[in-house]
Amino acid sequence: MKRLLRTFRPQDCHGFSMIEVVVALAVMSLGIVAVLGLLPSALQSSRDAADNTLAATVAQDAFNNLRTYPFGAVVVCDTCSGTQNLSTYNQPESNAYTQAGIGTNNWGGAYYKVVLNYQPQPPLALTRVTATVVWPAQSKAPINTNVFVTNIAQYD
Repeated sequence: MKRLLRTFRPQDCHGFSMIEVVVALAVMSLGIVAVLGLLPSALQSSRDAADNTLAATVAQDAFNNLRTYPFGAVVVCDTCSGTQNLSTYNQPESNAYTQAGIGTNNWGGAYYKVVLNYQPQPPLALTRVTATVVWPAQSKAPINTNVFVTNIAQYD
């Protein structure tokens, strides 16, 4: 009996058994498959967030372009010639922007379409401008739409 106990001492057992290794690999592979399954949706969410951020930047750019002119002589769109008085102008105008957010006159290369609606607020010297940003601009039924609103006041 003493000889049998001597041969199976705990100091002689080193390492893992084959079953322990297989179970550990199975658990690790399940975790890796789960993480890889989430990767496509994470990439799509990242693209959507970038597009939404750029849409907000494009709308802010359109609003800032309106604010650079005097209230009575505003260029209301990128392709329009002449100026308009914002206290009376109420026609919608469209602007085109590339995927990088740069204004363009080429509608074929446009990724964002920005429709600006002007709503004068009489008797105040104030106009409410609604920018509807749609992308992709060339799609029949727009996939993504964001709406931004600002007020432009007469300061001159």
